[in-house]
Amino acid sequence: LAIVGSTRVNGVAMLHTELLRTRVVRDFAEIWPERFIPITNGVTPRRWLRACNPRLSTVITERIGGGWAKDLDRLYELSAFADDESFQDELLEIKRANKSDLAVELERLCDVALDVDSLFDVQIKRLHEYKRQLLNVMHIIMLYQRIKADPSSEVVPRSFIFGAKAAPSYHMAKLIIRLINGVADVVNNDSDVDGRLRVAFPPDYRVSLAEKIIPAADLSEQISTAGMEASGTGNMKLALNGALTIGTLDGANIEIKDAVGDDNIFIFGLTADEVEERLTTGSYKPWDFYRTDLELAAVLDAIKTGEFVGRDRDAVRGVWSSLMEHGDRYMVLADFRSYVDTQDRAAEFFKDRRGWARAAILNIAAMGYFSSDRAILEYADKIWGLDAVAVKTPEGSLSSQPRRCDGATSLCLCVKTRSLSRQSSTGSRMVTNSSAAVGWIPTVASNWALVAPHLSATAKPCMISPASGPTMWTPSTRSLMRSTTSFIMVCSSRPERVLSMGRKVERKIRISCPAARALSSVRPTIPTWGREKTAVGMLS
Repeated sequence: LAIVGSTRVNGVAMLHTELLRTRVVRDFAEIWPERFIPITNGVTPRRWLRACNPRLSTVITERIGGGWAKDLDRLYELSAFADDESFQDELLEIKRANKSDLAVELERLCDVALDVDSLFDVQIKRLHEYKRQLLNVMHIIMLYQRIKADPSSEVVPRSFIFGAKAAPSYHMAKLIIRLINGVADVVNNDSDVDGRLRVAFPPDYRVSLAEKIIPAADLSEQISTAGMEASGTGNMKLALNGALTIGTLDGANIEIKDAVGDDNIFIFGLTADEVEERLTTGSYKPWDFYRTDLELAAVLDAIKTGEFVGRDRDAVRGVWSSLMEHGDRYMVLADFRSYVDTQDRAAEFFKDRRGWARAAILNIAAMGYFSSDRAILEYADKIWGLDAVAVKTPEGSLSSQPRRCDGATSLCLCVKTRSLSRQSSTGSRMVTNSSAAVGWIPTVASNWALVAPHLSATAKPCMISPASGPTMWTPSTRSLMRSTTSFIMVCSSRPERVLSMGRKVERKIRISCPAARALSSVRPTIPTWGREKTAVGMLS
């Protein structure tokens, strides 16, 4: 019904658009071939680089200048610095600093100490069998068994970091979570391992935690069964922050590979066509892999006997059953050896700090295409049929850069409203119930005489001197958003240009004076928060 009632059908990546056309809804594609279009997903560089990784953002701006966050294709200019040793050193220092910050947070959350010089191997995404967190933890078990077999063996130190949540009724996903945590308990407390392997699975994975993990990642796990991941955006966020991808030819991984080059990504496993052929013909036999791969067999035996989960062994045996008795729907065993060999190659490459830094720079430089700005422009052009509108900035209005308001006295208009938008322009949650919409007007006291007659009985003025504010917005002021009394501060150099903070003020403010004319119509760029009679920030 959705296809019949739509004018366009987007597969959100090249591969999956083609799968829709040729497999999933081939009949519809033959009737309406023009409806099926590929517009690959994108991520916003404002949050997923500039905001979450200020260290890296700063050195990027030093090399190629400002403006790249609104024109991400400009990141390609960084490729000229891929062999610049000073830039490589800066990138490695930034990565280490970010890893140090994350290590502190994970020690607090998981009580595990990570070696900041180890390879930070990251898989953060929804817990689902097709995303194959199970393949990842099976690799960890194999590495642990190698160390136990020869404690003196040389192993590239690794810190495995998971972030995931399972759907409430997804039983198998919960068993996999239990297995990962069981492996973490054993590995992190075994003296034979001696810190060479560490596993952290912080609770309550969320965006704010992702903002700390992504800048610290060295290796990005994008290991879904080929043909089953529509696109993925975590792959883009991690590569944008200088992580190298280990992944299958699935979703947007294919386009990332084409962008960064085969030498700067680790690809393994079956293709979508090979997976489909094995599933449809019934030629896939999991026991064949068990019998021919001794390391794989040892891993499966450890899962079956509950070596890592103690009294939960009977429940977690269901993981083994899904692989060995129920057909291994997601081809974990088929890709295991290829995955292990590719992981070994990645570990060996990690020893070459210059080579790794060069590859990381080239990954960052190639991420321009994966901006949400590009995706939205394609939607506007190919789906919505919208033309771009040039927005003229009136003389004297706010620039795109934060700055202080001028004026001997500043007048703060506080107007009671029913509710406000849930999202600020940076994506931060804001108070939504009865609150106060505030127009922050730099003006002289004489203008108060023009404004006062038009205020409703629920409004109250508040005089604030330039000495008390406004000050420039910094991330540290975000904590004030939890204040029960929050104000939206709108800054303008002209009294008649008062900008709205939220996307929409549901209950319009009935003030007819020019000073508040635009209070509910325009959304600004950077938020400001404060408490009554105190300004702590400004917006541009």
